[in-house]
Amino acid sequence: MNPKLKILHSAALLTPSAGMLKQMNWEQESANQLKLDWTTAMYCPSGSNQHTISKSDQNICVFDSEINHTPQTTKINKILNWYKLRKNYYNWLKMQSCDIYLLRYYVHDIWQYQFIKNSSKPVLLVHHSFEVPELLLPNNNQAKLRGFLEKQIGKYSLQSSSGIIGVTEEIIQHELNRLNTVERHDKNSFLYPNGYHVNNNQTLYDNRNPQQINLIFIASYFDSWHGLDLLLANIKKSNLDFKLHLVGKLSEHDYKVASTDNRVIMHGLLSKEEISALSYQCDVGLGSFALYRKNMQQACTLKVREYLSLGVPVYTGHQDIFPENFPYYKNSFPEIDKICGFAIEMREEKRTIIQEAALPYLDKSQLLNQLYQNLITTYTYK
Repeated sequence: MNPKLKILHSAALLTPSAGMLKQMNWEQESANQLKLDWTTAMYCPSGSNQHTISKSDQNICVFDSEINHTPQTTKINKILNWYKLRKNYYNWLKMQSCDIYLLRYYVHDIWQYQFIKNSSKPVLLVHHSFEVPELLLPNNNQAKLRGFLEKQIGKYSLQSSSGIIGVTEEIIQHELNRLNTVERHDKNSFLYPNGYHVNNNQTLYDNRNPQQINLIFIASYFDSWHGLDLLLANIKKSNLDFKLHLVGKLSEHDYKVASTDNRVIMHGLLSKEEISALSYQCDVGLGSFALYRKNMQQACTLKVREYLSLGVPVYTGHQDIFPENFPYYKNSFPEIDKICGFAIEMREEKRTIIQEAALPYLDKSQLLNQLYQNLITTYTYK
């Protein structure tokens, strides 16, 4: 009989993001399909979350009825709610039945360290970013304080954990480098990229306009590390005819610059169905161009997976998990001439061919099963 493990993968946030919830929901759906003894859970307060989180994503939510959290919650009560959430979350974890805990890493969390230190079962930490550089990015006093606290507190959680899981190899190496040589040598590490729940029965439409290059760039909010400012600055130097579709919220500065060019169309936030319909009109999907602002070169973003799942090739400014010879993912500078050249090059590629080629790298079920098998090998065969 094949060995089995009971896994609990959880996170706790006052206000979980839609992207995070979607990833966790897809993970639970994939685990169910694979018939794994695997539970994915987002621990969060009751209140607004019960109304703003979609019904489907509430399937993986554990709502803490002791905490009522809303946008109207006062600043002091937000701090108290944060404290209650961390305390109640770890008490909840202690009552769960599992063989291994996978905890989405939370910054400067002393309770996280105490839970790991006292746990009789392996606890692995799941990392999605370089924590300290990301905390410091706003470059204000609060950011400096949080960065300092993470440097001081975070290392104890890392030291006590049984292993590290990262969405990129670069993140894994970054976390290992926070440990000393002996600790690093003894630490298990696993790659678990972000995935996408691909509907194999979905019809892929090709509504590209052969007379006009259309590009799409998606972000819930265009942060500085997306590098939209770099792309807009380069576009100002070009006379090429194209349309750039921006989906998401822009900073005040980016909005002003984008508004001066009629080749740039700002759609604001769109639904999943609206994004799919717009993507089918586009030749290329754009990823982030300024990850260096977070001291990173690699990323594993949801939007890249969304593009490829729809059969849309990707042009971006960072490394991902795709091999160098993968033809539908181009990593280069935000130069509109090169982007349009790539768009023309991709014109003959069918949506279905692009999706099929990308599936091994983005299908959530395949990625989850690979992680599970690696955990089986590490924690059952001694």
